[in-house]
Amino acid sequence: MRESEESIEEPQAQSAAPVDEPDGDRVARLRDVSQDGDSAEDDELDGPSSSEERDEVSASGHVRSWKVVTGLVLVAVLLAGAVVLGISVLNGVGRSGDRSEAVDAARNEVLNLLTIRPGQAKAGADKLMEGATGQFKQSFGAEKETYLKMIDGQHVTSDGGIDAAGIESSGSSNATVLVAAHSTVKNDSNKKGSAREYRLKVMMTKVDDRWLASNVQFVP
Repeated sequence: MRESEESIEEPQAQSAAPVDEPDGDRVARLRDVSQDGDSAEDDELDGPSSSEERDEVSASGHVRSWKVVTGLVLVAVLLAGAVVLGISVLNGVGRSGDRSEAVDAARNEVLNLLTIRPGQAKAGADKLMEGATGQFKQSFGAEKETYLKMIDGQHVTSDGGIDAAGIESSGSSNATVLVAAHSTVKNDSNKKGSAREYRLKVMMTKVDDRWLASNVQFVP
């Protein structure tokens, strides 16, 4: 009986030894895990996947495009305005220069008209004709000889001066200039001389870039 009991004792279970995995299988399994991880990362980096997210990205792109276009349009408008302003300024400067030249020419013509020197009447008359045109030149030219005889016969002397001059109206090739002037006139009957004051309206016309007097009127 003892032997039987001993014979039926179950053998104690032996711990299973670890099964060694071949190196090739381990490398392949690690490679598969690495590829799975890379795929997950690539999915995260691919950007928005939903349609709403894609719409938001598209909308933001359109907004940036419109901002760029609007900025370019504003720059073009500002440049165009600057060009127009520059042209306007240049035109203004040109008109201002023309008016100044017209006033200077009118002053000189009136001064030549009111200045008479003994023995220089003809030279003075020729100088007056050089600054004249149109009706004034024709009228003075027709009376020139009579004018010279009167000055020489009465020994007329006149010292003229300009008090003020300015534009009344002007255009691209014409201007009306108001001139305030004075002179001291002497002759055979008035050797001490007498002071006189004048107000003249001088119509100026631009001929070949020169301002010439086309009409001279004495006004009250």
